[in-house]
Amino acid sequence: VREGLTNGFVTAVVGSRGGGTWVGTRAGVHRVDGDRMTARPVFPQLVNTMVLSLLEDRAGTLWVGTREGLWHVSGGKVVRVEAAGLRSHYISALAEDGNGDVWIGTRLGLARFRNGTVTYVPGTEDLPNITAVLATADGSVWAGTEEAGLARVQGGRCTKYDVGGGLLDDAVTGFYDAGGDFWIATLGGLNRMREGRLRGYTRADGLPSASILSVVDDGRGSLWMGTFRGVLRVDKRSFDDVGASGIATLRTTLYDKSDGMPTGETSRPGQTRPWRDLRGRLWFPTVSGLAVVDPARVPLDTEPPQVVIEELRADDVVVASSAPADLPSGIRRFAFRYTAFAFAAPDKIQFRYKLEGFDPDWIDAGTQRVAYYTSVPPRRYRFRVKAGNRDGVWNDAGASVDFALAAPFYRQPLFWAAVALAGAALAFGLHRLHLRQVRAQFAAVTTERGRMAREIHDTLAQGFVGIGVQLETAAKLQATSAEQAREHLDRARILVRSSLADARRTVWALRAETLEAHDLAGALDLVARQLSGDHDVRVRVSGPQRRLPAEIENNLLRIGQEALANAVRHAHAAEISVDLWFEERVVRLSVRDNGCGFDVEHAAQAASGHFGLAGIRERVHNLGGELNLLSQPGRGSEVVVAVPVP
Repeated sequence: VREGLTNGFVTAVVGSRGGGTWVGTRAGVHRVDGDRMTARPVFPQLVNTMVLSLLEDRAGTLWVGTREGLWHVSGGKVVRVEAAGLRSHYISALAEDGNGDVWIGTRLGLARFRNGTVTYVPGTEDLPNITAVLATADGSVWAGTEEAGLARVQGGRCTKYDVGGGLLDDAVTGFYDAGGDFWIATLGGLNRMREGRLRGYTRADGLPSASILSVVDDGRGSLWMGTFRGVLRVDKRSFDDVGASGIATLRTTLYDKSDGMPTGETSRPGQTRPWRDLRGRLWFPTVSGLAVVDPARVPLDTEPPQVVIEELRADDVVVASSAPADLPSGIRRFAFRYTAFAFAAPDKIQFRYKLEGFDPDWIDAGTQRVAYYTSVPPRRYRFRVKAGNRDGVWNDAGASVDFALAAPFYRQPLFWAAVALAGAALAFGLHRLHLRQVRAQFAAVTTERGRMAREIHDTLAQGFVGIGVQLETAAKLQATSAEQAREHLDRARILVRSSLADARRTVWALRAETLEAHDLAGALDLVARQLSGDHDVRVRVSGPQRRLPAEIENNLLRIGQEALANAVRHAHAAEISVDLWFEERVVRLSVRDNGCGFDVEHAAQAASGHFGLAGIRERVHNLGGELNLLSQPGRGSEVVVAVPVP
């Protein structure tokens, strides 16, 4: 506005064949002549009219598209185009083809002005809000729209392109024909059409802005684009580098207010494509005036910036970044502060960083100079950062810092080895405990079976022996003394009942019936009389007689019973004596006979089915006592048992 524009919002700019430049604003048409860079309003008929598009055709006629209709200026006369076929008076784009026809972009499709007549192009009726029109050397006419993508009219046929066909965005803002390449600006990035195929470039490829509003070639190897953030220059060779490797990024330079532009935002409404004049200068419409740049006077900065990591902070504790660091476990937050040095536009240095071992790819940080990480797993890492200057020259070596985050004790190999060892020990201990339990159960079963065998042997078997002795004695006395024979028969009956009772008690491990009514000495005397028949058996008791624990009395009774049965049944003794000594801590039992005796050394090897001496040994062992067998063949025998008494 200081240089003469009546309104700073520039909507269109185009060169004049007679020299100078036509400028459209929201308040009419202006003209800039020569190098004075001063603008003056022209055509009073269009003052305060919002201009959307400008075109000077080959005949020198200036076409002006506005929100209220289409005008043309020839010979100083401003004439409104009153065409019956013009469906919309919102003229947003203008272009001239090789035949001299003027193509008109409106809100309701694409029209063509030929020989004073306006006709709409078939197939373009559904193209709303046309933003740009361009006629190319191959006879094609291109039309971009705000929401319906791109259309190409050639030979009466209309071909449409949208997001589904490879377009980055259906909002097309401008294009530029560079011969083999056709560049398309969209609000989603920049498309290049080559041999009918579309390729897109976005922020992921290095564009600092995703919204491209216009594009022009400077003829010096760079593309220049208008964006919402400023004017962008991109080295055209970098497009091929990105396409070939898929790894490289575009070499870009962004110019904004800090570089002398009136504003960082170029304008969008209307046909806002840049204009390249005959001197190679580029004219960009912006929302605060015109921005003019001479690419020949803006050299590229080829010196990559030097990168430095200033600080590594772990949980608010500063760690030296000059050497590898070994950090303890438990750290939750990391902050890496870095910077780079460049003399030209240091505030526009771009950064990328990567935490190797954590990040799968490089992170584009823009101008941010700190990287934050949380919840980093324990392992070794290398933080790397690289920087690029304003012209896209990158220091790929960058700077790095190594550090290792220790694992907590429960993630250490030694801990897991200890856990594995403890687990193995526990499993082994449980296995041993299980074996011990199995053995104990087996021992209990074996013990109980042994007890049952001993009790049955010492009750039923000995009872049967006693019964047999009484019956044999009764048979002998039957002929001489019926009274004595009856007495022995009565003893046999009593012994039968007693044996049955003892068998029942044996099953339940109860005290013998005899011991219920007598003490140990009395029970031994009764058993001796039952088993002796006509043998002479003497039972003697020494020491202070007293009752003993049931287990001791029961086992001593069975030991005495077995010894008496052996003396009667096997030794054929004429005399049998039973001695019972009560001492303070020990009770002793002795059963002696004058029978045939036996070989003590072979007594342990009992014949099959005979458990007498084996049962005696087991009983004495279970009582914690001592057993002595005294015998010789032909000289009688004696069984002596000593049992501790609590």
